[in-house]
Amino acid sequence: MCIFQFERRIETCYDNQPYVYAGIYEGERAQIENNRKFGEISLELNNKNERKGYPLKFIFKIDINGILHVTEEEVDTGNIANIEIKYDGKPQDDPDIRRIVQEAKEHEREDADFIELINRREVFECEVYDKKWHIEDNSKDETALDIVQRYLDWSDILPNDIGEYDRKLAEFNKEIAKYP
Repeated sequence: MCIFQFERRIETCYDNQPYVYAGIYEGERAQIENNRKFGEISLELNNKNERKGYPLKFIFKIDINGILHVTEEEVDTGNIANIEIKYDGKPQDDPDIRRIVQEAKEHEREDADFIELINRREVFECEVYDKKWHIEDNSKDETALDIVQRYLDWSDILPNDIGEYDRKLAEFNKEIAKYP
């Protein structure tokens, strides 16, 4: 019997992504390194040649015995991976939970800034991918595709300065403008 269920839809992050790996964390912070990892799940995708944005679904369920059931699903094919996680450690008591929540409140601005940075990265990458797909569908110019890849690789580094994305996007648009 399920006492709690949460579903989250996500998308692949890259073109031709062969698998999806996800860590499972406990905590309230935006950056995963500020939370405690207690599991992981991986799904080899059937449609490995899809473009960025291929739909996936995660379902989290907690049963009456406190066991966490996580399902990762490739929406278009129904291909799934499952994991059950039984919490074998010391259960969190009220002071621990209050401390975790208090730490999240103390770092609320920092977490909001991080979420804004991630959102800006997504806007940047969507623009770069749109240009990439246009080039792939039309000219297939290798030099232009190399430029696109260089900017996507740069974005993987995740700079700390959110303004860097605006500067890089302007630089990218100027450099790629000569390619139809």
